[in-house]
Amino acid sequence: MAIEDQKARIRWITPLFLLIVVIADLVGVYINQNTFDGGDSILHFIYARQAFDYPSYLLHHWAKPLFVLLAAPFTQLGWIGMKLFNTACVVGALVSLAFISYKSSGSKASPIQDLVWILPFGLLMPDLFMVQSSGLTEPLFALLLCAGLVLYHGHRSSWALILWSFLPFVRSEGWIVIPALAVLVLLDGNWKKLGFFTAGTIIYSIVGAAHYNDLLWVFHRNPYSGAEQKYGSGSWSHYIDQLPFAMGLPLFLLLLTGTVLILVHLFQRKISLTSPFLWALVIFWSFFCAHTIFWAMGWFHSFGLRRVFIAVLPMSTLVMLYVIGEMGSSKVGKRARFAILLLVLIFPFTGNKMGFSLPESLEKDVSLRCADDAARWFKNSEFSSSTVCYAQHYLTMALGRDMDDPSEVRIMEKGVIAALDSGTIIFWDSYFSFSDKGVPEEMLQNSTGIIMLQEFSVRSSGKTHRISIYRKSE
Repeated sequence: MAIEDQKARIRWITPLFLLIVVIADLVGVYINQNTFDGGDSILHFIYARQAFDYPSYLLHHWAKPLFVLLAAPFTQLGWIGMKLFNTACVVGALVSLAFISYKSSGSKASPIQDLVWILPFGLLMPDLFMVQSSGLTEPLFALLLCAGLVLYHGHRSSWALILWSFLPFVRSEGWIVIPALAVLVLLDGNWKKLGFFTAGTIIYSIVGAAHYNDLLWVFHRNPYSGAEQKYGSGSWSHYIDQLPFAMGLPLFLLLLTGTVLILVHLFQRKISLTSPFLWALVIFWSFFCAHTIFWAMGWFHSFGLRRVFIAVLPMSTLVMLYVIGEMGSSKVGKRARFAILLLVLIFPFTGNKMGFSLPESLEKDVSLRCADDAARWFKNSEFSSSTVCYAQHYLTMALGRDMDDPSEVRIMEKGVIAALDSGTIIFWDSYFSFSDKGVPEEMLQNSTGIIMLQEFSVRSSGKTHRISIYRKSE
């Protein structure tokens, strides 16, 4: 009877642990004021939120059509709706991977046995946790990628390929991942189904043809073609140096261990070419190699941002899980697994640079706080009904303006300044105005008929953001 009571208690520990992890994640996401990115994160949210007013956003190449379509209903709730959407995507991707591992083993009672590892592995990766509070597209990409893997290994390969075919309409890296997936599908002998990879492109090409008068708009309007000086290039080691900061050092080491172990077992024929663990490895590292090449060569407007790997960070947890599974059920194996789990749970909060820096990590970025200060002054000023001009898209939210209504907003460009109507209020900021739009403050200071009204500056954690407010008087 005592043994049965002990087993019953153990059975409750796992669900209770998972419940605590999920609740802790939801609380963390709720209190997190950091949007993870002050530019793209905000702009993607705005496009999705205004899609019902401007249906053309549903076919906007940079905004990503499928992301806009699926996120739009959530964004009507405001930023909390955006958080809810991306949190659901991240958790959904991780749950999908646990289900894949469960189905592939054939000997486990339920996916919970794998979820107890995958969920904390994923949610305690600094970048994967932080992205849940953003408006970025990486979480949806990760969800489609992982859900497709569930379908494929659940004998729904045609539907998996159709789902994957829409990846480029969530993030442009879909064009990177699809060839890697196609190779895996070929190795599985499913060459007859490769045509399904074209489904998403065909559908969006037809839908968008009437709007753009161009059946090939998907290719002709690619926002990442051509050269642009501001993006630049960097070293070949840039991304491998950044990975430990994206996922935390313990998980990075576990990923490397799993990679070596899977390749060794493949060579020894202990796993097959259709193993989901091998597929996860190929998808992750092909993505990594592609971005490493793009950054080193300065191709496709690569900015060297490590956040692009969020799209495949959930997939890496499956490679890590392979190591856990290979530790066996001996007493030594159980102790080793417990030690790994404990290290993963503790490390992000040790103050190490590869973990969280609390409370700074959860605070609103200086650029957003500065914009809030500037917007507060403007709303209480005599100019509150004036047309505004800015480059920092967060001001769209802070000011409560419609960025597509020229009577309300003019987006800053070099050629726009001279053409602004008299009375327009100009918000020049120290990053987006200069870096994104190429408008130095001297252009305003040296222009006749433009006078400074107010200046705001916020400094925190070694970063400073400044906004100067000008008025065009003639």
